[in-house]
Amino acid sequence: MTQLRVLVPLLALPVAACVGDGDREVIIIQNNAPNSDCTIPSSVESAFFPSGIIDTSSDQGYLLTPVIRNFSEAQTEADETRRLAFIEGALVDLSFGDPDLFSDSEEAELRDEGLTRFDVPLAAVVGAGGTVSLGFEIIPRQLFDRMGLAAGDSTVVLANIRIYGEMGGSGFESQTYRYPVEVCNGCLLVDNGQCAALPNSFTPRTGGACNPLQDGYVDCCQAPTGLLCPAVPPSE
Repeated sequence: MTQLRVLVPLLALPVAACVGDGDREVIIIQNNAPNSDCTIPSSVESAFFPSGIIDTSSDQGYLLTPVIRNFSEAQTEADETRRLAFIEGALVDLSFGDPDLFSDSEEAELRDEGLTRFDVPLAAVVGAGGTVSLGFEIIPRQLFDRMGLAAGDSTVVLANIRIYGEMGGSGFESQTYRYPVEVCNGCLLVDNGQCAALPNSFTPRTGGACNPLQDGYVDCCQAPTGLLCPAVPPSE
């Protein structure tokens, strides 16, 4: 049976800002856990993922769902207009926990192809003191094939993300948000044995809210035709 990892979103604690300079007023706070319908809460008190996990059999890349806060202050109506942060995109830079996964020339090739360093266009607005939630891919699906992970293997991809845009007539850029993602081959598909042996009350886990093979397990079982995911217990 597949070894289980703990995938429990942490409950966010109140966040205090400590902004060292003026161009760090827009901050990526945390990667919020999506709701069951894949909507993304914008509260900093929502459950969040401190790290991610995705299976290489996923047909999508890893989706980051961060909440972003504008820590600027507005005292007047005119201030409110000037302190609107217009988010225009995200800069993503990926590196690998395993230094032997790719050679230097292979890493350079991946960068040139836009698989490990790229710009994601975004469009969002957040007012002074407010928050906004976003969803965008930070690990392309094509990268999984290039990793060539054998069944049961995994590796860590470290994503460095910066949000940028315009506020008050000037450009801004957030701090670098560093987010680790485990990429694995087969670790999120849990084999529960023969489907016919499952209890009628068995309720399978169906994976993540936005992608079944991201940040959640999928319970499977052995059917005459092969592995069935999600698992279906015998009918009464």
